[in-house]
Amino acid sequence: MVIKIYDKAKLAAPSGAAKYYENPLNEMMMLTLLSQYDPNRHIISVIEVFSDELYYYMVMPYCQGGDVMDLLECHHMRGISPEEARKVLKHVVLGVNHLHEKGIAHRDVSVENVVYTPADDAYMVIDLGLSIHVPSIHGEGQNAHMANTSVCGKKNYIAPEVWAQHPTIDPFRGDVWALGVMLFMLLTGCAPMHSSKSTDAHFDWMCRHGRLADVFEASCRHAQRSAATDYSLALDLIQCMLTADPACRIGLKEILAHPWMCV
Repeated sequence: MVIKIYDKAKLAAPSGAAKYYENPLNEMMMLTLLSQYDPNRHIISVIEVFSDELYYYMVMPYCQGGDVMDLLECHHMRGISPEEARKVLKHVVLGVNHLHEKGIAHRDVSVENVVYTPADDAYMVIDLGLSIHVPSIHGEGQNAHMANTSVCGKKNYIAPEVWAQHPTIDPFRGDVWALGVMLFMLLTGCAPMHSSKSTDAHFDWMCRHGRLADVFEASCRHAQRSAATDYSLALDLIQCMLTADPACRIGLKEILAHPWMCV
């Protein structure tokens, strides 16, 4: 088992939000409700939550396989096989889709926040500290707009509409963008861009000029890995996820039905 410990004093202090950035109480509530009433094998479960005068404690299963960043490091950050990458992506999409169906946007999808459980041969999404319940219409093919009041998540994974300071955003579409970044990293071991800001050369090259294949090939060379394998279908899927216009970005069910996922 793993126990996450949160200091009550730090959470209650005025600087607590800035210090933690995440919301542990929100994470405990969401994971506990999901675990008790609607568990999913691709979302980490909670065994028990308790507290004393000083701390909150959240007990969760120990995942012996580590996280996906560990997996990439085992491959010397050169990417993993398309077959394993497809498996990781499918499991994560199923987990994120389960959250979306409950009206929850994860907002911090990344290789560090996906773990592997050898006993179940399953990848699971963890760390819902930045997740949010979207108070509007949600579901596949629908817009779920909320005020764009803060930048959250890891810099490489944040969607362009967040950086562009659109007054409202759809955090579900933001999760899809992060999944596209994840798939690129799974196959190359490299992030596709430093950020999805208009000033980032890779973002401009990939999303404004449609040259994702060139960035992908350069990333494979940087990782000293052959790009001889036919990645055309995978690149098409990544491009569909890394679409700058969130209204045109592919949905989760469309990802699962994409030809690359059905190989």
